[in-house]
Amino acid sequence: MVRGGPDATAARAFAVVADLEAVLWVGAADGAPVEATTHAAARRRLGSTCDGAVVELHSGVDLDTLGRVHGVVRGGGVLVLRLPERPLPGRSGRWVERHLSTAVARVAPRRWSMPVAAPLELSEQDELVATLQSALEAPGITVVTADRGRGKSAGVGRALATLPTERRVVVGGPHPAAISEVLAFSGRAGVRGLRPLELLEAVEGRVPPEVVVVDEAARVPVGLLQALVRAAPQAHFVFATTVHGYEGTGRGFQHRFLPWLHDQAGPVRHLTLRAPVRWSAGDPLERFVFDLLALDAQPAEGVGAALPAGRLHARHEVVDRDRLVADPELLRSVFGLLVAAHYRTTPSDLLRLLDLPEVALHVAWLRGLVVAVGWLQAEGRLTPAAVAAAQRGVRPMGHALAETLICHGGRPEAGALRMWRSVRTAVHPRVRRRGLARDLIAHEHRHHVSTDLFGTMFGASAPLVELRRALGYEVVRVGLSRNARTGVPSVVMLRPASEAGAALVRSLRRDLARDLPLQLERLDQERGVPLDGALQATLRAGLPAPSVWSDAALRAAMVRLDRGATQLDAVGDAPRRWLLALEARGVDWRALLDDRERAAVEGRVIRGQPWHVVGESLGGAGIHVVQRAVRRGLRAAWRGGSES
Repeated sequence: MVRGGPDATAARAFAVVADLEAVLWVGAADGAPVEATTHAAARRRLGSTCDGAVVELHSGVDLDTLGRVHGVVRGGGVLVLRLPERPLPGRSGRWVERHLSTAVARVAPRRWSMPVAAPLELSEQDELVATLQSALEAPGITVVTADRGRGKSAGVGRALATLPTERRVVVGGPHPAAISEVLAFSGRAGVRGLRPLELLEAVEGRVPPEVVVVDEAARVPVGLLQALVRAAPQAHFVFATTVHGYEGTGRGFQHRFLPWLHDQAGPVRHLTLRAPVRWSAGDPLERFVFDLLALDAQPAEGVGAALPAGRLHARHEVVDRDRLVADPELLRSVFGLLVAAHYRTTPSDLLRLLDLPEVALHVAWLRGLVVAVGWLQAEGRLTPAAVAAAQRGVRPMGHALAETLICHGGRPEAGALRMWRSVRTAVHPRVRRRGLARDLIAHEHRHHVSTDLFGTMFGASAPLVELRRALGYEVVRVGLSRNARTGVPSVVMLRPASEAGAALVRSLRRDLARDLPLQLERLDQERGVPLDGALQATLRAGLPAPSVWSDAALRAAMVRLDRGATQLDAVGDAPRRWLLALEARGVDWRALLDDRERAAVEGRVIRGQPWHVVGESLGGAGIHVVQRAVRRGLRAAWRGGSES
């Protein structure tokens, strides 16, 4: 690592890597003669390799970037971290500095190098290839898991290369970069990488494939993976994924998809790779990154042994976050639960857990071990200026629940309310369904009494919605699209704790009763797997009489759209009703739009076509292009029609 000002660290870092052939420079160049990439763009390098990497951390520690970058450095390469002269601030800064000092003491010189594994140990990968080669001869399912840098993708590709050329093979994954290595090692002409929906279309085609490979499968929606298996029982599926690393923890894959596979699809062969092939076993850089990012954090061991049957009663407390930094084992137990319970937990969540202001960390203990965790974030109490800014699209950082109520719920008054948002709730996998989650959430309610609302947002599932409903929460909003990983929409649930909170919930529920039927219809039209019927029934349960679209309500909805912070589908049927009202007044709103805007508005708003269908009618335009055309068209109709 190099410390100092930006220009000084850039110069020193360049001196370290100047003689290397392939270098990834992440962050500002600060005068160095290099081609730099942004932190966000570094994700596109996953799966590639380089001789060295430089990461600029002057603007703050970005654990997600470290998680992406460290695995692209091949054996014998070098990773250089550019850091400010002063120690990093905050709890997360103390956590990082502790690991930096430990790594520097362990690795000399201050250039963290991955020693070359000479020769590379490929015998484990050779065994994988041989096993797969035999398995691919018949229908079945094989799951391949490994940490990053173990040669998982290369091994799968090598196995494909052994197949006869006439075998019908398709390869897919979350994005092209995630499957490039499988394709490169397969050597199969004519096989291209498919995105998840394209993969499903190929499997459902007239000539179904005989071999289906999904690489980085943990990043593909579980419902889509299930649909693939159901669509091609005659094929052999290979699901490969990283289990620790930025590509995805794989927990949703492990806890949801794999049990389903065993229950529904018969025998499943599990293969794994443990020995690294890009660097030596026991590499100090890999150990440093795993410790710093808590990539291999696990729930506490020993939970569940000799416990009585039935409901369990734990001890609850609110844990000071300074204690997490001082007690690494406690931190790993807490974060390990979050990782085990939530597919979307990333390294940056560790920083947020430690440093975000007004966080309350509730912990349940059983026989001295952490068995449940509740992460709450205080929100609301926004100033009128902050609420007005949110309505214009300026996001109030750290107020995700308040923002969605203001912008998507159309309730600016919600911004002033006091609320606690449940960011995560996690229970140890060995003691789930034993009452621990209910008791922990109830403890949160008892502890935070001076508030108007408790709220939570999560990927909708019938059991989770029903759990929260039993604790006094109500569904007030359903997401406008399906999550890229889960394949289901998000859901917002609120539990009022004051009369102001109760009035807000009643009002939002009436709007939901009005808008939900159309919203569910549109969600079901999206490409992929139809929405689960049980989930739809759960979302509809207990809704009150719907509110009505009065002239004032229509105008309010169109004003929100015109301001730009509210998405089109968040206002339900209001745009169509407004356009029909213009027509009834004799206003030719179509004449106010250009050809593309008119076609987009007629397709989506008037006829209710799915976004991808409207895009196809516009010559293959992407969804975001169509959405922008619809918004421009509605704005033109609103402004021109209002003046008529």
